Amino acid sequence: MPRNKTRGTSSDYIFDLDGTIYSGEFAYSSMVSMASSLPADKVWFLSNSDRMGGGQIFQRLTGMGINVYDSFHVLTAQDIARDWVKNQQASYRVWAPSASSRLLVDGKEVNLEVGNLNQECDKILLCLEGVEALVSRHGEKKISDMLRDNGADIVAMNLDRWVSRGGTKKLGLGGWMDILDVPASLVENLGKPSELGASILAERGLMIGDSVVIGDNVDTDGALARAIGADFLLFHARQDGK
Repeated sequence: MPRNKTRGTSSDYIFDLDGTIYSGEFAYSSMVSMASSLPADKVWFLSNSDRMGGGQIFQRLTGMGINVYDSFHVLTAQDIARDWVKNQQASYRVWAPSASSRLLVDGKEVNLEVGNLNQECDKILLCLEGVEALVSRHGEKKISDMLRDNGADIVAMNLDRWVSRGGTKKLGLGGWMDILDVPASLVENLGKPSELGASILAERGLMIGDSVVIGDNVDTDGALARAIGADFLLFHARQDGK
């Protein structure tokens, strides 16, 4: 459980990760220094990553020399999705292609199915690797028709149009939704700019009413800041990578 903390009057800081603290394996030294210079109990990390959970990223951040207060100060879209799965009605059939093993363990409580194309479900939980696998196996048209026409609610771990993989930009889940012609109105987004992540962090001690969001994306980080009434600092990487 999170530790009890004595709060002062200074702001809490919500840092994005990929593109802000690091890009692939490369760390932005200026942002690492900034995060390290702030009181650890005031620093939070909120990522749209659907590949790693907060515990894994906590280990990575501490390995970079950042004094992260504890693992409860790190939250990813994968963590949010796991909580979402737990909160579904037991009678729901949730289909999650290529879901992580952590989601699969929790998902057994709600008949979470992984891997096979199944049109008899109530909700479809999507991550980037899942959609990539579906398109590779079945083709864009079949997946487009299935997502738009089967009547299930579509839930995305994030709707990032682009992501960084190994320092290279590639099409993200939001970009795939555009290609597959899935209207945004049909998709529930669990990642930023949804307020779900900030709400979970608030339960852990984040002071939303006096917070600053720091990130590299105005459409996710900036929009989240507006949604929760926080200040927003936009990070631009310099040409020298700092």
